[in-house]
Amino acid sequence: MILVFSINFIIYAFFLSWSYKGGSLYQRIYPTRGNDSTEYLTLAENIVEKGVFTIDSSLGAPDTLRTPGYPLFLAGILLFFKNPKILPFFQIILLLITSLLIFLIGCQIYSPKAGFFAGLFYGINPITSFYTAVIYSDILFVFLVILFTYLYIKRIFEINYYWAFSGGLILGCLTLVRSIGLYLIVLVLIITLIGLIRVKIKTRLVLAVFFMILGSCVVLVPWCVRNYRISKVFSLSSLSTYNFANYNLMLFLEKNRESNPEEFISYQNELNRIGNLRLLQNQDKILALIKKYLAPNLAGYITFHIKGSIIFLFKSDIESAIQIYNRTIHPGYPAAENKSFVSLWRKTTDHWRYLVESAFWGVALLLSFYSVFYRKFDPNFIFFFLFIILFMLLTGPVSYDVRYRIPAQPFLLLSFFGSMRPALSEIRRLISGKYKNETGRI
Repeated sequence: MILVFSINFIIYAFFLSWSYKGGSLYQRIYPTRGNDSTEYLTLAENIVEKGVFTIDSSLGAPDTLRTPGYPLFLAGILLFFKNPKILPFFQIILLLITSLLIFLIGCQIYSPKAGFFAGLFYGINPITSFYTAVIYSDILFVFLVILFTYLYIKRIFEINYYWAFSGGLILGCLTLVRSIGLYLIVLVLIITLIGLIRVKIKTRLVLAVFFMILGSCVVLVPWCVRNYRISKVFSLSSLSTYNFANYNLMLFLEKNRESNPEEFISYQNELNRIGNLRLLQNQDKILALIKKYLAPNLAGYITFHIKGSIIFLFKSDIESAIQIYNRTIHPGYPAAENKSFVSLWRKTTDHWRYLVESAFWGVALLLSFYSVFYRKFDPNFIFFFLFIILFMLLTGPVSYDVRYRIPAQPFLLLSFFGSMRPALSEIRRLISGKYKNETGRI
């Protein structure tokens, strides 16, 4: 834990000192990075100063694209400390707790050694460290996911219904941080139903699930009601349709632009005519447009989406971290790339780093699969594997950004360090058995 804290605090201190040495412009920018980060800060500032949830500088239309979890977390820090630059310190604390929980999860279902290495590697991963040092929701989201996973694996929710209700509250909170958490709620219900196979007294577990759902609804329904009052649409967020229309489908049609340029241009024009894509009241129009262009290209899009999902495993954390460093520190990047750390990194390491890192994450996924089908039946292994696959498929074509792998990394790391030894033992057993059959001796 000391190593995890030290590395992440040094990175935070570096960016903090750089922001002051870089002049007034950089002082205003840090710790934001990019559009998402800036919007989170704007929402938090408007909550604290004006008591409204909007990114509109004139405090006009309330925002229905973002969910309020992370802006409220940031607003709480602004309320007491007045300066967003203190936020990364609290995210470092969350990262430490997350690493500890990963260790405890590893101890529970694998071994202390597996838990230790999984927690350590997550805590010092360069991409994790970078997003700990800036305004992004990933660290808070993963903390809540791992907190829920730890309590779920410890079967605390079955002790009494108060704990089950509390688990639902955690699921609701992580969904308010990132609306993608809705799919996690569905996944948890599926895994719990699978677990019913092994439970003798099923009524207690069914009631625990009921109270878990109730806890989630207590958190999520008020926000859905708020959105309904604004837009007449009972929904948590417009983010899923916004992202699919703006990124997934747009990337697919752009890929086919050479063979069918009219379709891509037509889609862009129709999308622009809808107006503000952030608004929930425009969601039906966006869905109709998606259906119009997706239906005749469904088979092609599915292939495109699956190929894009595979990239989820084959992006380099180290390469991405160095590129982020250069974009942040060197205003001329990538024009000044030859003078940057990226150039030095490429010249000294060539392409072997891609092979090593890609092989690591690929093997981690295979070991997660191995745990489900070749080890003793355990719903926890199924949960890990399905969670990884869920995030691979949900990010799909936009998984070129290695950031989207962060929520799945704890489960990939636990699968790797927890199942490597049993898998190697199984391989040795199979090889020795085959050799014995062929030669009659070992």
